[in-house]
Amino acid sequence: MVAGDVILAVNSGGSKLEDAPTGFEFAEDGFFSGGDVLRTEEHISGAQEPCLYQTARYGDLSYSFKDLAAGNYVVDLHFAEIIFTNGPPGMRVFDVLLQGKKVAVFLSLPTLYAYGIVSHSFLHWMMWAF
Repeated sequence: MVAGDVILAVNSGGSKLEDAPTGFEFAEDGFFSGGDVLRTEEHISGAQEPCLYQTARYGDLSYSFKDLAAGNYVVDLHFAEIIFTNGPPGMRVFDVLLQGKKVAVFLSLPTLYAYGIVSHSFLHWMMWAF
């Protein structure tokens, strides 16, 4: 995905980022309902833009994006485990719903790492065409 193809990029739990090395402009965390914010000063290895992965929104939350034109979109989610960085798997699990449909169930980032589904020490991304 290239910067010109991105409709909206959000720095979850963080502030607006302009001129990121990725070429994307990330909006300040908004569009959410519920949840709390966590921050870490730890360096996130393997990230092109580490400060994106140093904040997170967690808890019972949802995001709602208004004013998007009708059409098909690719949803690209990036994750960093900044809470339970040493596991064990299953300490923090979550589901992902898009327009009310579960597209991922009972995700646990340490579990994905433990089973070799992800190769980076902290980063994982997922994409859904919707």
